Amino acid sequence: MSTAHRPNWAAAKGRESKAHLSAQRTVQDIAQHTKLKFRAPAQASSTASGSESGGRRDLKRELESAEWAARNVKRAREGLEPLTRADEEVEGEEGKRRAAIQAALELDKDSDADSSSDDDDDDEEGKERSKSPSAGQIKEESDDGDESDSDEDSDEDEQALLLRELEKIRSERAAEKARLSALADSTTQLSREQEIAQGNPLLNLQHALHGSAASTTTEAEEGDFAVRKRWDHDVIFKNQAGAAGNTGGKGGSGFVNDLTRSDFHRKFMSRYIR
Repeated sequence: MSTAHRPNWAAAKGRESKAHLSAQRTVQDIAQHTKLKFRAPAQASSTASGSESGGRRDLKRELESAEWAARNVKRAREGLEPLTRADEEVEGEEGKRRAAIQAALELDKDSDADSSSDDDDDDEEGKERSKSPSAGQIKEESDDGDESDSDEDSDEDEQALLLRELEKIRSERAAEKARLSALADSTTQLSREQEIAQGNPLLNLQHALHGSAASTTTEAEEGDFAVRKRWDHDVIFKNQAGAAGNTGGKGGSGFVNDLTRSDFHRKFMSRYIR
């Protein structure tokens, strides 16, 4: 008999743990690295060949040095003189260029000083000469002034004529362009209206009923709206329905909107009904 329904008069009590009396540890549980490692200052420079400071390795320079050494070994085997290093040539060229620039700067300074002194002397002499002009200079200046005035007047007249002619040409071109644009617009509109009239069977009844191409005359534009003998004769797809009877002809069968006149329906009826 179960006692689950009975009240719990005496609660369960836990016993005292004795796990602290003995302890077990494995090597995997023990901390292996208890100190933070730092890179030594000379550690980076020791890996770089030929670099005294602790900077980055110059891989390009190392490659060029290795290639230079390999070429010299090959030339020594062949009995040729060793080649000079590329960096030494670059340093030599750089030094020559700097020396040339320095010499050019010094020459510029000297030339600027000389030119400034010469300019001062020339300015003083020019001021003295300008104060007392000669009679010949005055006459030449007057003649030059008259000639320049006449030349300016003739140039202005020619320029005015050219401007008038240019304006006339521009106006003629603009008028011609407007005329051509209007003609093109009218032609486009006429062709568009004609396409719409011929493409829509409701607007082009003559073409739809008789199967002939619609003409551009006034008769085609007016259309044939006369009443037929039968009310079902004046339909749009009459020719397509009538063409179903000519299935065996040379023209062959085409699209028929009436399913009872289609080729499939005729074959079906002739096979199973007749």
